Amino acid sequence: WTSKVVETDASLVKMYFQADKRTEWIYRGSTRLEPLFKALVSRDKLSYEILKACLIQSPKLPQANADAIKAAGGAKGRRYNLTSRPPGAQPKPSVEYTRGTGEEDANSSIASTAGHIVLFLFSAPHACSKDCLNGDDPAKMKGRNALTIPLLYGWERQLCKARPASKRLVIYRAPCGRRLRNIKEIDKYLWITDSLLTIDLFSFDQHLHVDTEFVPIKTFCDIKDLSYGRENYPISCVNGVDRHYPDYVEYSDYRIPSKKVNLNTDPDFLVCCDCTDNCRDRSKCACQQLTIENTSWIGDKDPTAGYHHRRLKEPLFTGIVECNSRCKCDKRCSNRVAQHGLSMRLQVFKTGAKGWGLRCLDDIAKGSFICIYAGQLLTDREANEVHLKNNLDYKPKRSIEFFRHDGKQYGDQYLAELDFIEVVERQKEGYESDVEGMDVSDDDKDANYKASKDSDEDRTYKVLFVYCIFLPLGEKEAKKERQPTRNFFKDDTECYIMDAKSMGNLGRYLNHSCDPNVFVQNIFVDTHDLRFPWVTFWAGR
Repeated sequence: WTSKVVETDASLVKMYFQADKRTEWIYRGSTRLEPLFKALVSRDKLSYEILKACLIQSPKLPQANADAIKAAGGAKGRRYNLTSRPPGAQPKPSVEYTRGTGEEDANSSIASTAGHIVLFLFSAPHACSKDCLNGDDPAKMKGRNALTIPLLYGWERQLCKARPASKRLVIYRAPCGRRLRNIKEIDKYLWITDSLLTIDLFSFDQHLHVDTEFVPIKTFCDIKDLSYGRENYPISCVNGVDRHYPDYVEYSDYRIPSKKVNLNTDPDFLVCCDCTDNCRDRSKCACQQLTIENTSWIGDKDPTAGYHHRRLKEPLFTGIVECNSRCKCDKRCSNRVAQHGLSMRLQVFKTGAKGWGLRCLDDIAKGSFICIYAGQLLTDREANEVHLKNNLDYKPKRSIEFFRHDGKQYGDQYLAELDFIEVVERQKEGYESDVEGMDVSDDDKDANYKASKDSDEDRTYKVLFVYCIFLPLGEKEAKKERQPTRNFFKDDTECYIMDAKSMGNLGRYLNHSCDPNVFVQNIFVDTHDLRFPWVTFWAGR
């Protein structure tokens, strides 16, 4: 019926029917209304089509095109027209079977013309091999959200609910149809299929939204790429507070030592591994075993130290040793993370109270690598001299401690100390201080003497109390104090400094926070010299 709305009252609407000139009150959600009726019919029709498609698992192929399909079996095409038409016959609706995999399908939409039905082939039970994947190279997808790269190559990230608690779970569906329920199954599948995708492109965190992107509401200043093309991903810069641009900095994605810094990066001095499984077994990888051995410096050896599926859940004080150029593993190695550089979309922005800051445009998983802290590698004296030139109105001081106390006045906000040795030694001192001597009181001595006297009378000997008494040693017999490890290098340098004030990367824009979501980790990549670790940042939550 053709009708017109005359009046509304809460959830009721008064309709005027023009054909018989009458009015009637109708509920707004009634299916008598045409839009709601069409939505209900289309929903039922869609459910029927889905059920029908699920039942068609092995359709019968017409004999006319069977030979053609067999001849084209080795072709790379993904679509086959499974109907034949005799000469002179009228065109009939054909069925087009499409595999939803491959780069071509991910980057293009499939349009169905009139008279065509597009169905998806359901996978049959099979043993996964290299044939399950085709052309999944993440290097071709630079600039995109890392967690969406598998989805662009035919993977599916499904969010399910598990009964009875109705807890949400993440399940990945491979292009061949196999469902993978946890990160270990993903790792095994990538190894079997020899995929170019790395394990850190997948996340089973149900709180992550891989298809959302942060877009600033208003911007007065906008820079497309602050790194001038030196990073794997462009670093955008926006200012929504005022119209100021960040100060010019010579961008460098690696550290640059000064002439007085003897940084030896000769690969012949590095420990290397001969793993052929991309270091999936940490017990056989020499580099990962070196990381595990280093944990004994501050306590018991931790056999699980290091990366887990290319992610780091918490900081490791004794550092991490990554694989290097001499190792037999390739770029997909589970022990090569920081050396690959930036792998997410970051943005420099102006904050209201703390100057410039750094944020991520996409959700990132806990333990993901963010970036390194790069700049000029200086000695402590050079760091003082550089800042003395910019501040000539104060008396020079030799120690770098001067910048620690008066950083706000003289500008040391971009100085980072490479104090890996001191941090480990402090942790070791704290571990050894837990072992304290036991004091023996007079009452305990009397009890011990009484027990021994009674045992003499009975001519039986029994030890009731055993004490370890620590007696003070003489001055000559006392142990010598342990020398600091840095003294063995004999380079007359208290601590090397990374200065990112005039030269550095995006790590210089990370702000201090009382509730941080990023932690710092020392990593050894191009050298195993304890004085020169890489300073890296990781997602803490």
